[in-house]
Amino acid sequence: MWNKIIVGQKQSEKMAKFVHGKTLSFGLKGKHSDIFFQIDAPMCYTLYDIMQIIKMYGGYTDKYDWKFINSYDESKTLISEKSEILDSIKFDDYRNITPSIDCIYGGLEISVGARGSLKYTKVYPTIYQATGNFPSENKLLNDDGVIKVKRTKEELVGFDEKLKAYFKNKYKITDEIVTSFFGEQNNLVRK
Repeated sequence: MWNKIIVGQKQSEKMAKFVHGKTLSFGLKGKHSDIFFQIDAPMCYTLYDIMQIIKMYGGYTDKYDWKFINSYDESKTLISEKSEILDSIKFDDYRNITPSIDCIYGGLEISVGARGSLKYTKVYPTIYQATGNFPSENKLLNDDGVIKVKRTKEELVGFDEKLKAYFKNKYKITDEIVTSFFGEQNNLVRK
């Protein structure tokens, strides 16, 4: 019987590639408050990525202005910023110590919160829960407030596929080990 001894193996070769992730919750605020979907995702995403996730789920265009608010730091408020700026600000850096941030699209106020901690081995998010309810863009504003539109199972599967395609085309996990707020992890970089 032969024993194989590996000498000088790098740390990145010993462990599977991963980035730190959390469960992100997207829900409406105000009298129509509810959690509409939750995803497990890497914390390396940008505000632009968060906006794209909401656009995919709601079927939104850029008909209304997009606004991001950190309720703990008013100086971070961003209104209709260029996509290059939003794509350079990481969600977790922007969120900082707040449990959630607010994303406003037209009259719709969406709370985006993060909780838990997990080692994430994919570049794309995974749907954790989706109720299917979300207002369509042409029904965002009316006299009674937001109308909730039920999404079909097929639409939710389509949303999941769009998420995978978008993030697989944008990011890849490398062998490079970096230290983040959460500790050591593989670097997630743009393709």
